[in-house]
Amino acid sequence: DSDNVPSEVVEYCNDGSTLYAKTIPRDWGGLGVTPTVMEEWITLAGDLAVIRFRFEYLGDWDNAPRHQEVPALFVRRELEHLTMYQGGAPWSGGALTSILPNQLESDGNQRVDFDEPWLAYLDADGWGVGLYKRGEDQATSYRYKSIGEDTATSYFAFLDTFALVTGLVHDYTIYMKIGSSGELRTRFMELHQAGL
Repeated sequence: DSDNVPSEVVEYCNDGSTLYAKTIPRDWGGLGVTPTVMEEWITLAGDLAVIRFRFEYLGDWDNAPRHQEVPALFVRRELEHLTMYQGGAPWSGGALTSILPNQLESDGNQRVDFDEPWLAYLDADGWGVGLYKRGEDQATSYRYKSIGEDTATSYFAFLDTFALVTGLVHDYTIYMKIGSSGELRTRFMELHQAGL
């Protein structure tokens, strides 16, 4: 949480091909342990990390649908160019858009809309890390502190809208790749064409 109190790790294993972790997360604002369970499986498939997330809500507090930031990606601040396709004709090879998101301390989060279900943070040389998650078209992003400072970070999270209701299970898979924007887009298009 914000006071550096760690969440409970219920289970962790590495069987040589898959990393698995199960945790009981703490509330970021210091309100203690949450009535939730989070699980994560990470496997490598060639040049991709395939990451499955499972979130289960065990509480009894039902609320209205809200934007949920799932998953969130934090990277070194040197990767600060948020890159995406916004041209209206997905997977047609149109030009990519690259922005420097808001500085969190002065301007807050910045919402972005995009037309191919992936985003990447790239460095000044055009290399970085991207996430693909089928069906996505909105995210929130920011940059925190300056390059070279401790905890300097670039951040984005895909925005899904759902309500926390008793018994909710949110289970989804993302794909992560490192490389140039062209390499990322080509590989993510292959995933899209494969129905992933």
